Amino acid sequence: RWNSGWVEFYKAHMYKLYVDCFNRPIANAPDSTFDVIERERPGGHFFGPLHDFRCTERVRTCINLGSYNYLGFGGVDRFCVPQARQAALEHGWSTGAPRSEGGTLQVHRDLEREVASFLSKEDALVLGMGFATNSTILPALFEAQAGGSGVLVLSDELNHRSIVEGVRLSGATVRAFAHNNMPELEAALQRAVTEGQPGAAGPWRKIFIVVEGIYSMEGDFCRL
Repeated sequence: RWNSGWVEFYKAHMYKLYVDCFNRPIANAPDSTFDVIERERPGGHFFGPLHDFRCTERVRTCINLGSYNYLGFGGVDRFCVPQARQAALEHGWSTGAPRSEGGTLQVHRDLEREVASFLSKEDALVLGMGFATNSTILPALFEAQAGGSGVLVLSDELNHRSIVEGVRLSGATVRAFAHNNMPELEAALQRAVTEGQPGAAGPWRKIFIVVEGIYSMEGDFCRL
């Protein structure tokens, strides 16, 4: 191994200085909080890197800020855990295929009908991944097959990258407005309706407003 010397140098003199920042063992499920097992090693600050960390019997309860557990279902829950277990036993972990190619089960349609009923809509479409939802469904809504011709999208400037990607792939015209600034959005709508498309090409065929219910990177709610 021609680089083994550099690897050993890095591990001994650099990585081991701050290794306690990584791979922290936990003692329970990653819920909104979890118990981090405290570790220690002899040698103090100067000679500590010469030794490996060992777990102690002590734990420290910490707030979980590094998980995609948005709905709080990652921990032990008296209602959700038994339901998830029963669903896994009945339907399996995955269909093994995308929804469009043999990946739709009856439970998916039941969920979509429930969502549609809750929102008082004719139907709904549920996807299992946020980025793919926005980047693949938005082009279909904005008529990507027609190149987005005559379609205007008014997009919040802090929309997630998946939304930005979906709008870009559609080919539609995009105009951003200041984050959660409803007066600016209203003004942009008025201009779009009164002025129409650039170059006297007539009115816009469709105008879409794209926002997020909860802006995941900032934690803000959309001001509807």
